[in-house]
Amino acid sequence: MLFTLHNDIQKQIEAIHKARNAYEQSHNSPQVLRAELQIPHPIEVETHPKEKKTGREWYKLVIDTLTLLGVLAYATVAVRQWREMLSVRHQTQQAIQAANRSAKAAEDANDYAVAANRPWIGQVDSGHDPTFAKGSDEKGKWVTFRNLFAFKNAGRRPASIEAIETTAQCGTTCTVNPAFSRSMTSCGDTFGGSMILPGGRNQTSHGIVMPDVQINSILGLPIGEEKWNLIQTETLKFCIYYRIQYRDVSFPKELHHSQGCRVLMPKVGPIFASCANNYDSAN
Repeated sequence: MLFTLHNDIQKQIEAIHKARNAYEQSHNSPQVLRAELQIPHPIEVETHPKEKKTGREWYKLVIDTLTLLGVLAYATVAVRQWREMLSVRHQTQQAIQAANRSAKAAEDANDYAVAANRPWIGQVDSGHDPTFAKGSDEKGKWVTFRNLFAFKNAGRRPASIEAIETTAQCGTTCTVNPAFSRSMTSCGDTFGGSMILPGGRNQTSHGIVMPDVQINSILGLPIGEEKWNLIQTETLKFCIYYRIQYRDVSFPKELHHSQGCRVLMPKVGPIFASCANNYDSAN
């Protein structure tokens, strides 16, 4: 056993000497410089399929966003143009309406001036009372009635007379459709009709009536004694009518008229009052 230990110690000593000799040789020998080229490996980035999909989605999102911004910008411009068009249209409509109102106002003013200055012919007091004169012949007795109708142009322009008509009728009421005809039989069986001056019954008189000028028309007719007695007791009504037609000399297109009805009041006297049949009118 001691022998074996001695051999191991000797081996260790020899190994130490060898190591020291090798070290000395390495330091005593000339040094050699060796250069080594180190080429870096390329960086490889591994892209996962999910990351590729996310990139495409971001790209699409950017494109969609830019497209949306473009659409919004176009819509904004279009809305502004539309509002400007509405504003211009509204202003144009207002201008047209104002022009129409001005034209209508001018037309109304002109119509008013025409109407205000037109001729107006109506009945006025003639200054003469109606007369009832008794008469007789071989055919019987009667009462001759005469009345003077007076008309006056109260307007501001001359009038052209188309017709002046008067008549009288007997009946239980005053009709609203008097017969302006020469043959008069409602108050007498065989007596003649009325008389109109100027012109004849249903005849046209184209005289010019100036403003404030008065014209007259005479109505005369006989009334049989029997009917006259009924009139006196108011069993029959004695109604007289007038109608005058005329035109404005300056504006002759429209035919104007004035008409009226009067009924005798025998219990009061030879006095006529307005009929209660709403016959009176004028335009």
